[in-house]
Amino acid sequence: MEQCRRYMRNGKPVHRPERLHDDDFSIVSQYGAEYRGFVLYYLLAFNAHRLRRVHHVMRISLLGTLANKHKTRIAPIYRRLRMEVKDRGRCQTAVTVTRERGEGKEPLLAMFGGISLAWKKD
Repeated sequence: MEQCRRYMRNGKPVHRPERLHDDDFSIVSQYGAEYRGFVLYYLLAFNAHRLRRVHHVMRISLLGTLANKHKTRIAPIYRRLRMEVKDRGRCQTAVTVTRERGEGKEPLLAMFGGISLAWKKD
C-alpha cells in the first residue's frame, strides 16, 4: 500500500530520521494527523478494517522514531505512552503525549491511533 511505503524500508517499518529534531509532542501530533486524515477518508468503505496494516506500520515507525530520539528501545516507549481511549463505544489503544501549559490552562494532548476501524455506515 502506498501509504505504508513512506514509513518502510526493505519491507519493514523504520524510524523517520528527519523528525528527530522535533519534540515528542510534535512527532506524535504529526504522525497522528497523517494517520487520522488517511483513515477518516477511507472509513466509509466496507473493508476499512484492512487499514490495520497502515496502523501497524505507522505505529512501529512512530515508536521507532521516539526510541531513536531517546536512545532506548520501542517497548519502554510504548509502555510509557500507551493509553486506552473509547471511540464509538469500542476501547482502542492510542499513543499519547501531553504538553503542559501555563496556570489555568488544560494540557494539550497529541494522540496517534484511537480510531475504530469498524465500518462506519453513516
